[in-house]
Amino acid sequence: MSKCAALVVGVVALAATPASADRFAVGVLTGLRQQSFHGTLQATPQATPMGDVTDAAPSLDVMAGVRLLPQLAIGARFGLSQVDVQRYWGHGSDYNDFDGYLRTPYDTSLFVQVEYGRAWLAPWFGVQSLHATDQARGESMFDGSSAARDLSDHWESSLSYGVTAGADVLVIHGNRVSLFSGAQGGTGGYSAVTFGVGYRR
Repeated sequence: MSKCAALVVGVVALAATPASADRFAVGVLTGLRQQSFHGTLQATPQATPMGDVTDAAPSLDVMAGVRLLPQLAIGARFGLSQVDVQRYWGHGSDYNDFDGYLRTPYDTSLFVQVEYGRAWLAPWFGVQSLHATDQARGESMFDGSSAARDLSDHWESSLSYGVTAGADVLVIHGNRVSLFSGAQGGTGGYSAVTFGVGYRR
């Protein structure tokens, strides 16, 4: 998280430099991301197949680019979110049995941003690195004690693409507060829809 905070601080500091206001296009967007993982989510033969999973979690997107024209910019985008899902199986032993699935998708992509008045649109294309952790968890039916066993901890990579669009609701000396929405998909069975608020320059 400290690296993400440093990235956000650096982008905002860059945007606040008066000499860079006309050259650089930056944005820090936070929101709620409704994410879907399609497939079994079974990283190892020991993990229980889970099927399709949909869950919502906070998200962070950081965009930094160069303006080619006053209404046109290109640059790089970094996106981050996380989903932690548990499934109760109850195998009839002394423990209530769960399988836990932790998924952390990191998006690294290139974007093109077009602006018209206070409205803006930014399609993007890149790579998603997915950190996947599967864990078997148990909770005793007698004393409530718990136990956990990691089944898998690995990374997966796939192509990712999407579009983010918004409208600036407050503009003060080039600093903009914007409401936005976004949609994304990819080749790895992941899709998401995001709504939130952000800072742009």
